[in-house]
Amino acid sequence: MYVSPEDARSDLLLAGAVFIFGPIALTLLLTIVPLTRLPGVGQTMSILTPVLLTIAVPVALVRYRGESWADFGLGAGRAGLGAGAALAVPIVVASLLSATAGGNPLAGLPVVTLPTLGLNGVISLVARVVTWFGLALLATYVATKARDAFRSDFSTVPEGMARIGRIVAIVAGAAALLRFATTGAVSSLVLPAGVAVTVYLVWRGVSRPTSTGLAALLAPTVLLALGSFFISFSAARLIEGAWTGALVAALGLAMAGIKESRGGAWPAVGLALVVALATTVPAPLRLGL
Repeated sequence: MYVSPEDARSDLLLAGAVFIFGPIALTLLLTIVPLTRLPGVGQTMSILTPVLLTIAVPVALVRYRGESWADFGLGAGRAGLGAGAALAVPIVVASLLSATAGGNPLAGLPVVTLPTLGLNGVISLVARVVTWFGLALLATYVATKARDAFRSDFSTVPEGMARIGRIVAIVAGAAALLRFATTGAVSSLVLPAGVAVTVYLVWRGVSRPTSTGLAALLAPTVLLALGSFFISFSAARLIEGAWTGALVAALGLAMAGIKESRGGAWPAVGLALVVALATTVPAPLRLGL
């Protein structure tokens, strides 16, 4: 369905604003009305929060515009879900290596460790799956809207990913070194390496010179990075936010690259689900209210 550039920009800005500023609004609301003190509300909010910040607005806008999810590469059939899951293998390996260095290899697999913690662990696992699914949906939605909103500065998907990826790699490398220097955690270096391999596989997997707007690749990358940015007087939290933001931004770039090169977004969903279930890559910190 045709959507004008003006409407596409409006949808893009609204979805982005809710994702970036929504945590502030929710935090203020829960401060004024301390519902989380009630039994079970905090657990419910851990699942509901990512739904509100990542899924609710795109779903509402798709219905309002009379669009179809097939327009965003999420049509029936779920083609490519397994192929996307396979792209996450380097990150799974990196998570297992990091956990092994910590003395417990299984700690790198949330799907194994979290349920052993009882009800709270199961809820944490569900919240993690919902969060990463929401991030994949948001990334593919934003990529499509950005391409329609800014119909200029076209390039091939590999060229665009390379241009943006260099910047993300520099930020990720600096944040990884700082985090390793302050915490000594092996994951500081190993997880970014695993994510980098996944992005490289997506880049190499573009079999034809698909053309797209650079904004379609840039918007999800920047938006998902901003989801981990916050102002803090703690250097450790700033470093952690930059490190997490770089990882999530790189995965946002991979998801956008998948969507724009393959025409379908189910591989991006498959990638996100494996990241949620079988890796220790953190979701944007500001989703954890």
